Amino acid sequence: MTPSEINSFKSYLPSIQEAFLLTQKHFIGKIKTYVYVVNNRKICSLPITFQNKHFMHLCGVKYATGARGFIKDLKRKQLNFPNCQIKCNTFDLFLVIGLVNRSLAELPLPIDS
Repeated sequence: MTPSEINSFKSYLPSIQEAFLLTQKHFIGKIKTYVYVVNNRKICSLPITFQNKHFMHLCGVKYATGARGFIKDLKRKQLNFPNCQIKCNTFDLFLVIGLVNRSLAELPLPIDS
């Protein structure tokens, strides 16, 4: 990563950490059911289980020590930026993470209800 990319990444860290905490609280280790309709007739459902390792992918980051290392360092607030490789849409994903954080914070009811 370039010094400019590192500075940009650092500016998003609080949002990323907040998103991880929300993800951990509401999704990781829980089964969420995606309900959808096929051909306007048949209602189907798909249970989805989220794991810690999926969070790194959602951030658009590749970390030299893998998803476990990324989560471990993120929790300790000690990301090793030379170990980070960003993808072409990483900073767009960071913007979305911030929007999701704000949306979840404004929900009147708990997500798990």
